Amino acid sequence: MVGVLGRVSSPVRSGGTGEMIFLRDGARCSSAARSESGTPIARDTEVVVTRFEQGIAYVRPWEEMAGPAGLAGGESL
Repeated sequence: MVGVLGRVSSPVRSGGTGEMIFLRDGARCSSAARSESGTPIARDTEVVVTRFEQGIAYVRPWEEMAGPAGLAGGESL
């Protein structure tokens, strides 16, 4: 599950749990989700799973993962 790209379907409150949806083998699936950093994540935000523990996906917004700091050598898209 680590590395899966999904979308928040129920907002993640600060320190709380929300829900994300993602595709697995062409089927739409859902999972409880928490913010890796503990900060809120709004509905419809694309997220990446960074770890999965006890049925909960810990996620970070995709834009954090794919932002300029994530590009090799400071390249732009």
